Amino acid sequence: MKTNPIITAYSLIMMLFLLGPLLAFLPISFSSASFLSYPLPGYSLQWYEKVLQPRPWMFALWNSLIVGSLSTALATVLGTAAAFGLTRKNFRGSGLVLALIISPMIVPVVVTAV
Repeated sequence: MKTNPIITAYSLIMMLFLLGPLLAFLPISFSSASFLSYPLPGYSLQWYEKVLQPRPWMFALWNSLIVGSLSTALATVLGTAAAFGLTRKNFRGSGLVLALIISPMIVPVVVTAV
């Protein structure tokens, strides 16, 4: 299968756009300075050591993983049930239920437009 060179170029530009901030700030994470600056005065793993301390970052990471896992499980169950319910049965108010379900995808665009 042959790829379109314009699509390939667009994809590469988008990947660079999305990864650019990461490529810019990754070297700073190895800085030995006490604040963020270029050029790097030296190399150190001090920032990774601070993040991996038990308090407060690992506690926050653990909380985020718990909340994220529970949210994912709940959203999967509710989304699957809603999808089955909306496709299997035509009931009065199904359009309203569908609008309510997809409103979180629409609202950010409307807010941005305003």
